[in-house]
Amino acid sequence: MTLIHTGDLHLGKTLHERSLEDEQRYFLEALIGVAVERRASALLIAGDIYDRAIPPPEAITLFSDFLERLVEACPAIVVVIIPGTHDSASRLAFGAGLLRRAGVHVRTSAAKVEPVIVEGPSAAGPGAAGTGAAGPGAAGPGAAGPPERCAIWALPFLGGGADLGDADAAGDSAPLRSQAQAFTIAVGRITERLEPGSRNILLAHCFASGAAPSDSERSFVGLSEEVDSRLFDPFDYAALGHLHRYQRAGTRGCYPGAPLAYSFGEAGSEKGFLVLELKGDELRREFIAHEPLHTLVRLSAAFDELCLPGAYAEHRDDLLEITLTDTLPVLDASERLRGNFPNLLSLHQSAFEISLAGQGGRIEFDAARDPLDPKRLLDDFVLFHRELREGADPDEASLELVRALARESHDATN
Repeated sequence: MTLIHTGDLHLGKTLHERSLEDEQRYFLEALIGVAVERRASALLIAGDIYDRAIPPPEAITLFSDFLERLVEACPAIVVVIIPGTHDSASRLAFGAGLLRRAGVHVRTSAAKVEPVIVEGPSAAGPGAAGTGAAGPGAAGPGAAGPPERCAIWALPFLGGGADLGDADAAGDSAPLRSQAQAFTIAVGRITERLEPGSRNILLAHCFASGAAPSDSERSFVGLSEEVDSRLFDPFDYAALGHLHRYQRAGTRGCYPGAPLAYSFGEAGSEKGFLVLELKGDELRREFIAHEPLHTLVRLSAAFDELCLPGAYAEHRDDLLEITLTDTLPVLDASERLRGNFPNLLSLHQSAFEISLAGQGGRIEFDAARDPLDPKRLLDDFVLFHRELREGADPDEASLELVRALARESHDATN
């Protein structure tokens, strides 16, 4: 049996105001191609289907077209979908009953998780599937090991205050204050009901302990949302979503990462999805790298060098972030560079970095930095004071006043 594991599609996402619809459509087409080639029995999508709770119409159409084309190309495939941190569970659940008839299971409730049963070709026909405890199919003459049958336990993203149904059944009548607490209870309920004679696979969207975030996903403050990777141990495999780099999480869990680089901080990193091959007692995981329609690239060079005819021609079609190394500012640099680099999305100029006298460092104006970050507020005040007072630093009393105001502003918004 072959399963495909992906997630964090973030359909509708833009990068520096550029739509990534073409890049995302290209990936989804590649995914269909692999599903057909590998005769996949199931596709598991581990949350963050869309980039925001109310996605643009184009993103909804893109995902709808993808599901339609996938089911047409692979009529027996089973698709299991859960919402992530960016999705609206109620909106994603629209039409779930009708989709289930086509083998597309959208699971948005954690109150009582029932497994989606997937059976391989050697069992009850190609990609047969159902919900609940169906009897195991025969594995075929001479087959060894457990039958080719999977129980997919689809657990949607659980935030603080998640609805897990009966509070008494959870063993705690107090309100759930974190994803870690809700996740522990929900997974505990599932592990008590694992399907004997089947591969039990958990599909979840979470931040697992020991895993590393990157700069393009939504991160949470502190450790209240971090779930213990040991919770995955009772399962044969945990198909995870939320973190955007390919990595393991404990002994059973794995993130395929986002299928595309969604920030220039991820430029050059390999992106793709996972294919799981299940045969007998063996579960083999293979990372399939995706060659994107356009690659994210960072360049750093002098303006005149970049303006030379044919300069960096190998990057003409890439999505670019360019840093100019010139010591003096260059006017209208973006427009003047677009002749060589039509897909220039972001431009930085080293000339705009301001030296801090006596501190041996530099401060760079960064629009992406939190404007209420106390360190940023203090830095901005120092720069403003020097601008008004001909390079003179503020006195300690003024600095302490700004520090106090910064702390108050930060605390009031957190």
